[in-house]
Amino acid sequence: MKKGFTLIELLAVIIILGVIFTFIFPKVSGLMGIGKNRDREISESIIMDAAKEYSTNDNTLMNGLINQGDRKCITVQSLIDNGYIKQEDLEKVSINISSKVKIELNSSENLEYTIVDSCTEQTSTFNPPVLTLATETLEAKIDQCGLFRDNHNDLRYNGSNPCNYVYFNCTDNNNPSSSTCEMWRIIGIFNMNGQQRIKLIRKESIGTFSWDTSESTVNNGKGVNEWSQADLMRELNSIGEFADTGYLSTSLSTNASWYNGENNAKGNGNFNKNYVLKKGTQELIDNATWYLGGSAYNLTLAEQYAKERETSHINNPDDGITRTSIWVGKIGLLYPSDYGYASSACYNDSTRTLGYNATTGYNSDICKNSNWLYSAYKWTISPYIDSSYFVHQVNSSGHMAVSAAANASSGYYTNPTLYLKSSVKVRGSGTTSDPYVFTK
Repeated sequence: MKKGFTLIELLAVIIILGVIFTFIFPKVSGLMGIGKNRDREISESIIMDAAKEYSTNDNTLMNGLINQGDRKCITVQSLIDNGYIKQEDLEKVSINISSKVKIELNSSENLEYTIVDSCTEQTSTFNPPVLTLATETLEAKIDQCGLFRDNHNDLRYNGSNPCNYVYFNCTDNNNPSSSTCEMWRIIGIFNMNGQQRIKLIRKESIGTFSWDTSESTVNNGKGVNEWSQADLMRELNSIGEFADTGYLSTSLSTNASWYNGENNAKGNGNFNKNYVLKKGTQELIDNATWYLGGSAYNLTLAEQYAKERETSHINNPDDGITRTSIWVGKIGLLYPSDYGYASSACYNDSTRTLGYNATTGYNSDICKNSNWLYSAYKWTISPYIDSSYFVHQVNSSGHMAVSAAANASSGYYTNPTLYLKSSVKVRGSGTTSDPYVFTK
């Protein structure tokens, strides 16, 4: 006769199994939860990496986010559809493919990515204005507040403080103010190829940089005074190695290292990322012809103006580099003649030179006085004709100088200068309290 388990024995086994299960189940379920969470973290990481790749490949998106504070929303489905994510990578967890990745600029000016259920895109309302030159408005102000017509039929400003202030490179083009814009100044309005263009110069320098520098085997490391290949030209126009770290590089997120010193030194050349010309601002700037004629330092203003537009250059330069007469580009520097015309005491004095003259000496007291463009050690775009590496700069005494201290590799103040498109109109009075602004 076979004997089975009694009811009491079965109950005892069930109780023992229940106690064991009570201890084991939380640990097992916890391990299962950890696995699920780990799968979700991996999937979220895949989504974030895909969103970063998407935004990096979209230059228009990047420029908008950085320059205008826009917000972009991308669905997970769109990342799958565009090949940034494989469908099977997300099958382990139940991430809703209609979820969105929110991309925006955080307080540290870095792009921030967040997976959210809902997201509202935010797009700047600013559209770069198409403008018409208000020549008649400015012409009505000739002989008022420093505006005059020079002997080349161009409009210029001169004097110690003329009405030529303008808001430029604004973070909010719809509300230009001292807190949203940089202050620039109008050098004048010039006829170029049958069109009139406003010429601007940044009021404050963006830093001290070499005009050019070179290896020790080229001009002893002091650079080459040929603007079409100069380091400062490439930095200001974001050319070559400075495509991502130059003045026009709207994706620049950290300060950049520019040349400042002999023998291609960069140690002291710190360019502030906040000075970059914003995308909307760049759309107002025109390519222009810049004259690169070389000159001496004992010329009158009329002689200087003519030399800048001639093909005079150093003969047989030591570096063997061919000098050019013109350069076409967006960002340049002021001419020595611009400096002379800006002085109400100097521009109409045909007996005075901008620099040193053996008879009259340095004319600092003339060209420095009543000159809104004066600031010490400011680079110009013009080379010195009797040297391979000297460049004209505004001396601390106020005259246009070249010397052993003014070689191209010296660290002098850089004030970007540019021409606006011929379709530009301004409104305002041009004073510090009511600067010109661009109308739409």
